[in-house]
Amino acid sequence: MQEKEQDNKVIREQIQKLEEDIGSVEVQGATNVALATLEGMRLAAQLKTENLLEEVETVGYSLSHTRDNEPLARNAVRFVLSSIKGNNVLAEILSSIEEFKVILDQAKSKIKEYAVEELDQYEVILTHCHSSTSTQALIALARRKPSLKIVATETRPLYQGRRTAKELVKAGVDVTMIVDSASASFIVDDRYLPVGAVVIGCDEIHKGGAVVNKVGSYQIALAAKQGNDKLYVLTTLLKLDPKTQEALPSIEMRPAREVWEQAPEDLNIINPAFEIIPAKLVTGYITEAGVLSANELEKALYEKYSWTD
Repeated sequence: MQEKEQDNKVIREQIQKLEEDIGSVEVQGATNVALATLEGMRLAAQLKTENLLEEVETVGYSLSHTRDNEPLARNAVRFVLSSIKGNNVLAEILSSIEEFKVILDQAKSKIKEYAVEELDQYEVILTHCHSSTSTQALIALARRKPSLKIVATETRPLYQGRRTAKELVKAGVDVTMIVDSASASFIVDDRYLPVGAVVIGCDEIHKGGAVVNKVGSYQIALAAKQGNDKLYVLTTLLKLDPKTQEALPSIEMRPAREVWEQAPEDLNIINPAFEIIPAKLVTGYITEAGVLSANELEKALYEKYSWTD
């Protein structure tokens, strides 16, 4: 009995660490949050308990709701639970977790393929924050088009743009970094580099086509519109979760210390993690089903992934 309790305690501590890492943004990006959620469910499946399915479902729900704007993680949980038929619960949980990872890899591969074809017409592309899908697509595009130049924002306050820049530079891509507050003028004013398109990922798609992405994205989208440049969102359809979208997405608020760790005591700091970019500012959504318009997203989701309906 003591051995069983000790084993369960170790597993729960590992799950708790995952939740803390998601909440602190140690785990960054929608894909990584989804993978961490699946890992938590895999760990929960190892618990010695009579209510295994209930435990796995509880852990999946908790991890996928640690941060507000994580529909990809919620869809991962939905897929796993919908795949369980009750014949061999443990085996079904573990196999469906691995199956979802394959689905995600295939989706990202198709997005990269469509992105390379669509973005080949541009010489200079600006990107904001860090999106593993966008970064991989830009690297693939640069290999096909060595003259490609990328402008990357630093992405304050956590500087996720530095991660993007490092990955691109490591892959041999020509990258220029700018501060976030310069992004709008950089897009509109071609005296620096003639930006032709903006590429971003996203954390959530609203069923009306509005996109939730890193704070700073809205001003970039407006600048792209003003400068007659194109704005593309590279995203899997699985970041759309119509079942939870009766109103506009909520926006996660981050701790003030991320902006200024030793700020004056009476200073108020508002630190939203994300912004909402209206669908009317988006040129196209580059997805695993192709380059889509806002009104095509929900139908494409149900056709591609019937279990989401």
